[in-house]
Parts: sequence; C-alpha cells; structure tokens
Amino acid sequence: MRRFALLCLALPLFATEGDNLIGAGVKSRAVAGNGVAKNFGVESIFINPSLLTDNTNDEAALGITLFNPTVTAKNRTKHKSDFDFAAIPYIGYIHRVDDNQILGLGLFSVGGMGVDYTDTPPTSGLAGMQSDLAYAKLAMVYAKSLGKLSIGIGIDAAYGRLKLETATPPNHEGFRHDVGIGAHIGVHYRFNEYIGFAATYTTPVTLHYKSLYDFDGDGNADTLKLTQPQESAVGLNIHKDTWQLCLQYKKIWWAEADGYKDFGWSNQESFGVGIVYEDGSLTYLAGISYATAAIKASHLRSFSQAFFNIVGFPAITRMHYAGGLSWRVTPKIRFNLSIVYAPKATLRYGPLEATNRQRSLALGIDYIF
Repeated sequence: MRRFALLCLALPLFATEGDNLIGAGVKSRAVAGNGVAKNFGVESIFINPSLLTDNTNDEAALGITLFNPTVTAKNRTKHKSDFDFAAIPYIGYIHRVDDNQILGLGLFSVGGMGVDYTDTPPTSGLAGMQSDLAYAKLAMVYAKSLGKLSIGIGIDAAYGRLKLETATPPNHEGFRHDVGIGAHIGVHYRFNEYIGFAATYTTPVTLHYKSLYDFDGDGNADTLKLTQPQESAVGLNIHKDTWQLCLQYKKIWWAEADGYKDFGWSNQESFGVGIVYEDGSLTYLAGISYATAAIKASHLRSFSQAFFNIVGFPAITRMHYAGGLSWRVTPKIRFNLSIVYAPKATLRYGPLEATNRQRSLALGIDYIF
C-alpha cells in the first residue's frame, strides 16, 4: 500500500476546483465530478459513502487517470510549463457486512498542482519557478441503510507533499511532507424510486511543510501551514427507466483555510449536471461542471502574492466537459473509460499572465464478487 501511495503522488495534478481533482475515479469523472447523489460503487467511498448501501455485492476497483495539461506563464516573456503529463492511479474495495451495512477502503489522489519553469531564461522574469503539490487520502468508511435514509462516515488519513523552488537565492531544494487526519460524512434520502437527495460534508485537514521556502526574505526557510479546506455539497438524482439525471452544488472554503487565505484565495462554488443512460451491458455517461474563481485578480494584494499564484500555482481552470462509457463485459467484470476536457482559462495581474488548459483520459476496471 505504501508503494501505491507514492505512485499516487508521483506527479502533480491539475484540477478544476482550486487544487482539487474533480471526481474520484473513471465513472465519476465521466459525469464531470457530479456524483454526490449517484452511486458509483468504490468511487463513492470518497464522494459520498452513504450511497454504498445501494451495492448488493462486494466490489473492487482499480483505475488510472492520464492528464495532459498545457500551462503557460508570462511576465516579460511567455513560456510553457514543462509539467505536461501526470498519471494518477486509484484503488478501492467495498464489503457488504449484511443487508443494511457496508464497509469500504480506498486510496485516492484528490488534489494538487505544479509547474516547472526551471529551463526558462533569466530574462523571462519567471524566476525559474518550480512547484509540486500533491495530496492523497486513504479513506476508511462505514455506511448503514435505515430504510429510505442511508448514512455514511469516513475517516481519512491524509498525506501531502510539497516542493517550492525558484532560482532566486536562498533556494531550499527538495520535497516537504506531512500527514493529517480528517473525516467526511454523507447522507442519502430516497423520496421514491425516481428521486433521491444527498448531502456531504468534509472536514478541513491541516498540514505543516517545514523549512519550505523563504517567504519573508530573511534568509531562513519558513514553514508553511496549509489547510485543505472544509467542503460541503448537495445533490439530486432523478431516475426514470434507463435514464438518470444528476444535479450538484458544492462549496469549498478556501478563504478560511490557512495558507490559501494568506495567498488571497476566495471561497469557491461549483455547479454541475451529469447524465447516465443504461443500454443493456453498456452505460453511457456525460457531464458538465462550472466553478467560480478561486483566484481573483481583484483579491490579490501585492505583486509577490500574484506571482506565486499566477506563476507557481495557476489554479484557474473553472469549466469541465466530460463523457464516458462503462461496459459490463461479464456479470463480474466491468470496464470503464472517461474523457475530460477543460477549455483554456486565463488570469492576468499587471504584466503577469497564466493560462491553463487540460485534457485527460481515465481507464478502470471493476470486479464484482
């Protein structure tokens, strides 16, 4: 498991909601992350554990997401970041205890960001910026059905890794690491066979990256206290015959989170719609999501703050279009595929400018016992 965790954090992620990755696996990404009220098996361990009570069998899942982002930054001249590929796996297992209870365990990469401008010339004004933030959770969940109402709770063992380097001395090389504990809870209420309502809440998790970077210019590397913020979401699932419609709203409290608030981030809201259509052994999925800006030029208080956001952590992507396919090859095996596209987003502050465009392909397999 430790080797798999390191593989999950091998490269930085590029995400929609601040530095959070949308969805938790192939199927949830195929609906652009709109899975709060729709059961996606193992993937619901992380999204909304209460939905796991819909599973009638044990299930194991394994998958990988291949990212191809195109990120650029401009100060005096414009350059493309050398971080242009990431491979992020996930793995999980759910076990039905009895007719009303289920357990789950899953390891997911859930957020991150990174750029690499180390090969740009000094005249570019990008200071050879290199950043790499990766964040993963090992989630252990319990879910119980109480008739029309289901509840689920998870304990999250979180691991973060962060590197921040520039060509400006003093330069402090290498990664800093920390671990933390958090939790998430979900509820799901089935009004009838056609309509279900769900809500989730995720606690903040604080990590300390010691001796990371000299932010105050006194020649000593400072510790960065960085809190992955609290989140809440609500969703509605409308089911008719072979069609399902998934509606979702989420809020992320970046402006109240240590570290992010110091860099001028704003609280973020996202809205999404997903569609699922079942046709025998094939299930077709599609979705769209839109998020308000986590980084706003009007909220940046200085050039230095703007530089670290726009050049170092350009978390400016706000729109995603997604589609995918799930194929039940046998009663026990299901193959999954999704494609996600995020059009180019741009943020400017004085002479600074960043763009971020993303494409990803995810592949996975589910085994039903």
